[in-house]
Amino acid sequence: MIAFKCKICAGSMTVDRITGIGICDYCGTKQVLPQFSDDSSKRLFDSGNNYLQHSEYDKAENVFNQLLSINPQDAEIYWSLVLCKYGVSFVKDPQTGKYVPTCNRTHYESILKDGNYLNAIKYSNEEKSSFYKEQAEVINKIQKGIIEISRKEKPFDIFISYKETDSNGKRTEDSIIAQDLYEKLTQLGYKVFFSRITLEDKVGTEYEPYIYAALYSSNIMLTISSSKENIEAPWVKNEWSRYLSLRQKDPNKTLLPLYFNMNSSELPEEFDILSAQDMRKNDFEQELIRGIKKMIPLPVIMAEKREKRRKRIGIVLAIAMPILMSIGYFIYPEIISYFENKKIHEQNNEIYNQGMDCYNAGEYMQAVEIFSGISGYENADEMKIESENMVAYTNAMQLYYDGDYSGATWAFKELGDYKDSGELQEQAELAWRKKLATVVVDNKRFDNGEYFISPNGDVKCFSDATGNANNNLETDNHGKIISIASNNALYALCEDGYVINSKRNNGLSEDWANIVQITDRFNSTNVALTSDGTVIYGDVSGKDSYNLNKNDEWLSDVENWEDIVSLSFDIEEYVHAGETYASLLGIKKDGTVCAVFWCDGSEKTFEEEEKFVINLVGIKYISVSVSIEGITIAAIDNNDLIHAFINGETYVFENKDARIVQAFDMWESDGETEDIFFVDNKYKCRDVVSDNVLISDVVLLDSKYIITKTGNVYSDYSKNTPVKRNVQTQVYDVWME
Repeated sequence: MIAFKCKICAGSMTVDRITGIGICDYCGTKQVLPQFSDDSSKRLFDSGNNYLQHSEYDKAENVFNQLLSINPQDAEIYWSLVLCKYGVSFVKDPQTGKYVPTCNRTHYESILKDGNYLNAIKYSNEEKSSFYKEQAEVINKIQKGIIEISRKEKPFDIFISYKETDSNGKRTEDSIIAQDLYEKLTQLGYKVFFSRITLEDKVGTEYEPYIYAALYSSNIMLTISSSKENIEAPWVKNEWSRYLSLRQKDPNKTLLPLYFNMNSSELPEEFDILSAQDMRKNDFEQELIRGIKKMIPLPVIMAEKREKRRKRIGIVLAIAMPILMSIGYFIYPEIISYFENKKIHEQNNEIYNQGMDCYNAGEYMQAVEIFSGISGYENADEMKIESENMVAYTNAMQLYYDGDYSGATWAFKELGDYKDSGELQEQAELAWRKKLATVVVDNKRFDNGEYFISPNGDVKCFSDATGNANNNLETDNHGKIISIASNNALYALCEDGYVINSKRNNGLSEDWANIVQITDRFNSTNVALTSDGTVIYGDVSGKDSYNLNKNDEWLSDVENWEDIVSLSFDIEEYVHAGETYASLLGIKKDGTVCAVFWCDGSEKTFEEEEKFVINLVGIKYISVSVSIEGITIAAIDNNDLIHAFINGETYVFENKDARIVQAFDMWESDGETEDIFFVDNKYKCRDVVSDNVLISDVVLLDSKYIITKTGNVYSDYSKNTPVKRNVQTQVYDVWME
């Protein structure tokens, strides 16, 4: 039986094998152990718990999600995800000496309704279920206490996040500069959360209610850092990562990264889309304060506006009251009812005004709650619907700004004709289309040509290649050609989603529309990703196949694919061997992967490849390469880890900071691994094994070509000797986000 370590002190455990519950030999804490018995799962489990112990909850959550994909009915993994969500750590009670849970993350949703908690109960025996319920009640009580305290706190305008002490316990320069900024903003009238002062009279275990209240209410967060280590310190990251999560639900929140004595490239990847500011610039402070004043009007000004509004209401009541009182002398029985109704009206009116204040301030979620409480009063019901629409609208805008163009496309589509949602849907869809575009293709399977899209949108043949597959690409009213794919007559995807030659090449009654990505032709058809996340293809019968009447019936499974955000594909023919290999992979919006594999002329099966793909989670980029030797798959997850399937073996490559990855069927000189190349966050193309830099400023990488920021094209890079071609191709801004 595998020996598990204590989650709290890493001590050895004494385990009851019948119940699966263990007790630590050192700290005496009772814990449930997982069900798996293989070493690889144990290593993942220990890694996740190590992250938990060091308060790196996001990393722990990603590890446990990977483990869950392998062990989907293990109660302890679900419970571990609960601990990540609520930031549970264990501290020693000085009175009892026992370790008790404390929460470092707060959610309004009760733990008792959490999906992972309910699954932990579902897959538990009676003893484990009792343990989880007992622990959940403790955490639920803590959460209620935190929320109760946070509700009493006055809202903050600005949250300053920084590292207070260094590894030697000395105060950091970050802290000194942060305090200087805190004092200046406070003097201007802003309510600022600065932990050194705001929490100075609080005990460490009591910080969370006040941190949560400040994160929830602050319109602006300022992160101040002088090094990569400081900005990624667990507690600093805990603050800004939680704020970014809140920002996803409330786009009115703004995070401004401020840095000094470091380069902006050293800031976390999550900050790439944010406007980081160098504090060493002469006009930094003036520009920062000017920007803050734009985003948050000074509290003094806001107070003056509220006072003027109260005075106007007071004047109206002062004039009206004597008249109403005089009427009361004559209709006394009715006057009581009148004033009761008037009081209710005034209360509703005050609540209504609060709702309008929230709406006008962009606090749409709060506005929805307020208007819901006075249903039937004036146009409160209409304002509730309007506020709900604005929540959805701002969330869609945030998806767009975050570069999630598929999500933005679908979100704006849900809004229908609300405001300019239709126009914004088109913009998001076009950005999605460009993100997935192929601007250079090797068409040697069909006509020995190589083609590229020029910066002005024309499709041209390489000067040192021959071919005419780009003839007669008439765009009509469909906008410029933004992506191309291989066939005797090239497929060409236009700006509006129309695909030239799809009717002609695929045996269809009309050309495709509303497409965001196209593949090369396989045997008798190519494949396309539609803007609604489904995958379509043409005639698969093979009657019009250029290659010995081979069909594409192997593609039938893709009819069931949904919520697909991108595709990866490959096909390789071995004429002398009489074999053809092909594969199509699709990433879903939840980060899982769908796949189909095919081989003609061989008895090869793909159980191992399918198993690898099924276990992938949190994937944001994937590529596949097929050959007679085998299939290579390389994928990047949300932690920038590269997961690879090579010659039947699986690998994980860490610390690569990968943006793009490409698998190959070329063997390394050591004969043990196949080539995988990737582009890192500094746009350098590297070999995943040696980490050697092939070329810099790379924005696109596929199985044949490298494209740089300036549109230069290189080929033959899989041999570690990129050859610059005499062409300059189109480059899209979305590739550099």
